[in-house]
Amino acid sequence: MSEREVSGVDLARVALRAAMEQARKNGASQKARKKPRAVTAVRRDGREPR
Repeated sequence: MSEREVSGVDLARVALRAAMEQARKNGASQKARKKPRAVTAVRRDGREPR
C-alpha cells in the first residue's frame, strides 16, 4: 500500500470528521442529546410494573 492510499480505519476517521462538520453546519450541538429517563410508576398496591 502506498502512502496516499487510505486504510479502513483512516477512511472511517475521515467520514466521521466530515459527518461531524456537516452536523455542525446544520446546527447540531457538540454533545448528543440524552433521552429522558423513563419514570417508573408505582402501582396503588406498592408494586412496580415489569
